[in-house]
Amino acid sequence: MIDSLNTNVAIQRDSLDPDIGGRITLGNSWDLNDDWVIGASLLALANEKYRNEDQTRKAIGNPENFFSDVARTTLEERSTTAVNLGVNYRNDHMLEIGAYRLNTDESIASVESGTNSNIDPNERAVTYDARIEERELELMQISGQHTFLDTPWLTDVLERFSLADIEASWF
Repeated sequence: MIDSLNTNVAIQRDSLDPDIGGRITLGNSWDLNDDWVIGASLLALANEKYRNEDQTRKAIGNPENFFSDVARTTLEERSTTAVNLGVNYRNDHMLEIGAYRLNTDESIASVESGTNSNIDPNERAVTYDARIEERELELMQISGQHTFLDTPWLTDVLERFSLADIEASWF
């Protein structure tokens, strides 16, 4: 099983791919009758971008002798998916359910070449570095809003107690 893994992880020079990305959003609502409306939406987006971030670092005390050049390449991949469902009763009661998934992956490769105070200024040290970060967030939320202006029988009861304009929101 170990022999089947890709072991070609060396840093190499290559041209960067162009940035790419896309997004799709779909959604609609449907009137079931005069009282009920349901709705749904879907969002999906993904993008990928490469960046070269080259820099020169110089020491404060002796910048001519102690410096380094850093060649860094970053690949950032992002994706988002969202699904929302909702139901509305007479514009008095709304219930929504949303599910979200966010992913961000970042790969960084760098080569640092230079001198420092620990080595002879005529010798250059080379340091290779690679870092991969993967972040993921999954979230689900249920929320609701309620007014009682046009809810059969309940509106009449609330009006008797002078509570006809009561509202409630929750998540």
